Amino acid sequence: MRHRVAQAEPPAGALEYGIYDNVLLVPSRSRSVYRNIDGAVFDAALSPLPESLLTRTWRDGQIGVFPKLAGVDAATAPLVDETHIYGGYFFDHFGHFLLESLARSWAVEAVGPLPFVWAAGGPVNVWQAEILALLGMRMPQRFPDRPTRFRRLIIPSPGYRVQGEFHSGHARFLGQCRPRRSGSDHVGDQRVWLSRTGNRRLGRSAGEARLENELERRGWRVLHPQGLPVGEQLSVLTDAAVVAGLEGSAFHAAILLAQPASPFVILRRTANRNYKVIAAHNGNLTIDLFGAFCIDHREDLSLRRPTATAASVHRIADAIERRKRRPERLSVLKRRCERLLDLDSWLRRQKRRRIRHAVAWLRARLLKRIRRRLAR
Repeated sequence: MRHRVAQAEPPAGALEYGIYDNVLLVPSRSRSVYRNIDGAVFDAALSPLPESLLTRTWRDGQIGVFPKLAGVDAATAPLVDETHIYGGYFFDHFGHFLLESLARSWAVEAVGPLPFVWAAGGPVNVWQAEILALLGMRMPQRFPDRPTRFRRLIIPSPGYRVQGEFHSGHARFLGQCRPRRSGSDHVGDQRVWLSRTGNRRLGRSAGEARLENELERRGWRVLHPQGLPVGEQLSVLTDAAVVAGLEGSAFHAAILLAQPASPFVILRRTANRNYKVIAAHNGNLTIDLFGAFCIDHREDLSLRRPTATAASVHRIADAIERRKRRPERLSVLKRRCERLLDLDSWLRRQKRRRIRHAVAWLRARLLKRIRRRLAR
């Protein structure tokens, strides 16, 4: 049996969920964020349910794939009678957990605090438990280690798709988190640099330590977010005068804020659009700096001129604080910075430069030929 349930929200652009009876959930064999994600749900006739797969707005959309059912005997698989909500993939990666593992969490408001079941990941670690608690999701989390049947399963549509789609209903649900402040880590009006150097899972960027030392000399506070509880990370993003850093998952925590966060200055390493998508919903000022003059893509990420980069970030922070009381001037500053240093703008300038060089080269060749013919 398979049917849709009408939602309380307006039908146009509303989040939806489906209720499916007698389904089979086959867990993923991989914990990867990018490849071999093959956990999925099959209906009573063992037909695959596409809505159970992970999709993104890049790589042709579909990331998850259906597992093969060869050797799976659905008739002998354990049966769970209690109704569950399908959560998708429970990633251990901080950014992908916030953006994708929580993407179906909005359904709690629609169907009630039912237990969740996941196609990959688990068990719940400390920071994941804190985020779930901040969202009021204290219901049981089930992580099957073998194919499992469910008498009834609710599969919500994702409220967020990486680098493209963020539904306002899902944003409203996530925005119920409140920053948790403590006296020792309260940043007040400080300028904060979110450091990546303390994360052992990330390669340290050459020159980043020099950049941080220069910012500390200028009065910035260099903060290692992985050492703080998530609630206190949210207070940093809310209370600091300016928050800056290399592109990373720490900035994705802003998805949990309904109110505008502190102004962000992000040195992007890639064409990641998630920061702009999130900023469009919580209204905070996010200046994306590609920093072609300071970030070099080779085998290892390196900062070419860390001292000059620190000076540039400090000057932008000065400009933000001078204009804070006049939002229209902040918007002008954002456009000016991104026009000069944004990835897309930089690529457009490179394209125009190549065209100019090509035209100049063709003109020189043509003039040379004309002079040769005139000389005959």
